[in-house]
Amino acid sequence: MSYNTTNAYDIEPHIAEIYDQVETYTDDLYLIRRLIGGRVPLRILEPFCGTGRILIPLALDGHTLGT
Repeated sequence: MSYNTTNAYDIEPHIAEIYDQVETYTDDLYLIRRLIGGRVPLRILEPFCGTGRILIPLALDGHTLGT
């Protein structure tokens, strides 16, 4: 028996675009925004951010990318 060890991201370079079109769940983003509240802009670190589904909206809110 052999296993396919090819990474799907290597096969289809547009997989992230497809993911962003299909993945429309935003409850986690609303929760994060509620937890942050009205605080001054924060430095946000999102390891393994992938397509930026959470990071980009927070950056648009005025927060910066932490390193």
